[in-house]
Amino acid sequence: MIINLNSVKSEEDTLRLLQEVFDFRYPPDAKVYSIPNWDAFDDWMWGLKEDSFVVRETGAKKLVLIIEESKSFQENFPKEYGFLMETLESTKLRYEQEQQDFIFDYILS
Repeated sequence: MIINLNSVKSEEDTLRLLQEVFDFRYPPDAKVYSIPNWDAFDDWMWGLKEDSFVVRETGAKKLVLIIEESKSFQENFPKEYGFLMETLESTKLRYEQEQQDFIFDYILS
C-alpha cells in the first residue's frame, strides 16, 4: 500500500487519506469516510488485522505501508508526523512481539 503525503494540507486531509488506504470499518459492515482524530487512528491500528477492510477481506498476512513525501509532511505538520510515526512503530512492534500470523511494516520515502 502506498500513501503520498505531498498533497496533505491539514490534519483532516491526513486522516482522510489514511482512511482511504486502510478502509477501517467498525462495526465490520459500516462504511467510515474519515477517521475522526488521531486517537481513533491509534485505536484502529491497534485492531488493524480485524478492523481494516483491506486486510480482512483479502486475508493478507503481511501489510507494508510505503509513505511517500514524508519529509514535507514532517516539516509542515511536525506534531501529526510524530503521532503518525509513533502509532506506526507501536503497531509494527505489537505484531512482532505477539508473533501473530500477521506482519505490519512501513517504509518512509
